[in-house]
Amino acid sequence: MKPQAASPRDDAPDNAAAVHRVCASVLTVESSKPQGASPRDVPLMPSLDSIPVGSSARVAAVTGTDATSLRLLEMGLTPGVQVQVVGTAPLGCPVELLVRGYHLSIRRNEAARIAVSA
Repeated sequence: MKPQAASPRDDAPDNAAAVHRVCASVLTVESSKPQGASPRDVPLMPSLDSIPVGSSARVAAVTGTDATSLRLLEMGLTPGVQVQVVGTAPLGCPVELLVRGYHLSIRRNEAARIAVSA
């Protein structure tokens, strides 16, 4: 009898653990920044919620250390990735993004956690 080849789902827990480790390390770096810095010491970066519809930007950082920040990283909003704002709902929330070839809708307050550069 031939041994069966491993299915792609067999390594899913390992991949999920690897993604979690990378995201946790990004959050650790983000949370280790000095908390007592004055506003003049911190460079001003626009957040994703301030980017107009149709424009693109590159993710610089995801701020925060909670589960929402981790989830944003897990969904592909990692530093360095290109993001395009596709549209918004009539009242402005949620915001529809094109990231890594797929459409993602997030709340405007979640988009405010994502610092971007042009």
